[in-house]
Amino acid sequence: MRVGLIVEGWTDYTFLEILIKSRCGEDVEISPLQPKWEQRETRGYPGIQQWLVRNGRQLEIFMKFDGLDTIVLQLDGDVAKSSKPCRPSAEDQWEEVSGIALKWAKRGEWPEGVVLAIMLQKLEAWVCAGLSGCKAKTPQLECEPKPEEHLPKNVQEVIERLKGGNSSASDKEDFRRWLRDVADRWELVLQYCPVGAGRFEQMLQKYLSRREEAL
Repeated sequence: MRVGLIVEGWTDYTFLEILIKSRCGEDVEISPLQPKWEQRETRGYPGIQQWLVRNGRQLEIFMKFDGLDTIVLQLDGDVAKSSKPCRPSAEDQWEEVSGIALKWAKRGEWPEGVVLAIMLQKLEAWVCAGLSGCKAKTPQLECEPKPEEHLPKNVQEVIERLKGGNSSASDKEDFRRWLRDVADRWELVLQYCPVGAGRFEQMLQKYLSRREEAL
């Protein structure tokens, strides 16, 4: 199984790489589509926007010729204009973010094989939901505007260094270790981030069941 990842940044890529392998098996091949981790490229959601504008209308062809079984598209909820944070509801913000990405791609709907990982505020909410030592454990966690404040201080500091580009090899290994713990407690992430993580899980399982039927 080969999965293409479209993400905002390195922390998002690393989280989804570990999670997908945990959910689908260690033999899954992960292929970075955006960013490709080259020196001169636009990252964050502007990079995703540019990629979708270029490739969105040909996603099916792109997947076929790149040999991809599925594409996972990650976005933070800050691209939403009128429904953040989770107003009037988490579902409204999720739909708005998906709709904005569809406009970038010039599409009316996502083709089969595309799985959305929409983090309604930030990745830190999903991490906090599954990480022991996190202070907040409620179904509203994914709507917290600053979920990083609920993380243990040492985790906050490592994530800040990773995002700031001044991290060490030890920071990256610690981050991966925490993410493996979160992946092992995925049921907690589904409980405390029911819309963002829940819809990701639904789309992933739907794709996997169709793939199994086709084999």
